[in-house]
Amino acid sequence: MKKEYKSTAFITTAIQFDLSILFTILFVTFTFKPKRTWNEYSKYLITMTIFALISIVLCNFIYTWNNIKLKKSLPENNKNEFQKINETI
Repeated sequence: MKKEYKSTAFITTAIQFDLSILFTILFVTFTFKPKRTWNEYSKYLITMTIFALISIVLCNFIYTWNNIKLKKSLPENNKNEFQKINETI
C-alpha cells in the first residue's frame, strides 16, 4: 500500500513541478524581455505545455506500473481489500 501512495504523491509533485517551471519561464520572459512578440511567447507556452503533458503521462505510466506490480505481489485474499481501498480513493 505504501508504494501506491508514494506514486500518487509522485504524480502530484511532478504536476506541481511542471507548473512551477512553466510559470517561472513565463514570468522571466515577460519581465526581462518585454519587447518580445506574442509569437515568441506562444513558442514558450507550447513547449512547456508539451513538456508538462509528457511528464504527466510518464508519471501516470509509472503509477499504473507500480499498481500492477503491487496487485501481482498480493495474495488472493488481500486483492479484494486492495480493490476496495482503490475504489474509495
